[in-house]
Amino acid sequence: MRIYIPVAPQDLAADAVNAKLVFALTPKLLELADEIGYNESEAEELAATYAAQASAEFDENAAIGRRIVLAASTEEAKLRNLDKEGYASAETDLSLPWKKIDAILMDLPGVETLVKRLHEADEDAWDELAELSLAWFDPSERTALQTELGLN
Repeated sequence: MRIYIPVAPQDLAADAVNAKLVFALTPKLLELADEIGYNESEAEELAATYAAQASAEFDENAAIGRRIVLAASTEEAKLRNLDKEGYASAETDLSLPWKKIDAILMDLPGVETLVKRLHEADEDAWDELAELSLAWFDPSERTALQTELGLN
């Protein structure tokens, strides 16, 4: 099962990613997707969007004005409390080495103000950012992304 993990910038420098709250194709999300006529691929994009919006809640992400999400795969059995924290949410205690991370998703420059507004609970910013897809990066690019974010 594909999961989307909202992370802070410093997580890009960690040896492993400790995932607590993740987003995935949960029953509630699949029901919503069906109601609005989304296929499974579009529903998965929606899960990534919820993870991205959750990442904007981190003070560190608001400070740099970027949403950051990691995509990985896991067994559904390792997830619990599906949809407890809202659509697509799940809890877990995974510690994932970088070789288990499939992709890094991050905003490109230019959305900093929107991310800061979202962090401050601006609903208009939520709507605007929900329309923007995150750029996908290979995990091998994380050092370059750290440099871009001023972490090196």
